[in-house]
Amino acid sequence: MDISYRSLSAEQTPRIVDMLGAHEALILRQTLSAREAQSLTHAVYAARDEWSPAFEATQFSLGKAFYVEYEEGREEEYFLSVEESNAVVENYLPGMQEFMLELFTLATRQPAVLRESWCGPGVHIFPANGLVARQGGEPHFDLEGLTDEDIAHRVPALTMVLMLQAPEQGGGLAVWDTLFDGRFEYDLDFDTLPAPDIAFYGVGDCVIIDSYRLHQIQPFTGSLDRISLTAHGLLHNGVWHVWF
Repeated sequence: MDISYRSLSAEQTPRIVDMLGAHEALILRQTLSAREAQSLTHAVYAARDEWSPAFEATQFSLGKAFYVEYEEGREEEYFLSVEESNAVVENYLPGMQEFMLELFTLATRQPAVLRESWCGPGVHIFPANGLVARQGGEPHFDLEGLTDEDIAHRVPALTMVLMLQAPEQGGGLAVWDTLFDGRFEYDLDFDTLPAPDIAFYGVGDCVIIDSYRLHQIQPFTGSLDRISLTAHGLLHNGVWHVWF
């Protein structure tokens, strides 16, 4: 489902958490102008020496992404580097983390804060002609960062991805009509799942999904890297706690 971001006020915005049960994904169009997105993209490239490689340098991030550090066995390092990570992101992309909090508030009509002791929103870079470009990402749920208790009680959780630089072709988000039911992605029989919807979002657009929903970055072609802002949020006591 598409919503024009620039035509909305906080009072007019439907609550995303109420809508995502009926829609696999929701796209806020033009949360950034093309010029704003391009300026941020240039800043990301200016910060290349600060990029963190992941999964044998098949992808990179600006700021520490928890799921990467968790899967690569650096969870302790992640929490020790929160202050440094946020400082680097703020130095190159001043105000970006606050902007992503504002998007959470606009989309949910509830306050949003940086999750205490966690890295704030950051940037994912998937290189052109890299592994993800050729094969697509792994299908997954965004459950890293949720406790077993959060998952058991199905505490509301959202994922926001804002495109700064879109690939020349492809690179959308496949979103299945499949919510986490105790089976992780490696337990699923994909041959029996219905075909996913593909959410295509361009420069400046922000896609929002339920973090419990199965999704996958699609392959892409061309000479442009796929660069996006990412923020995860967990709702506790009426407040969204946001991290990367």
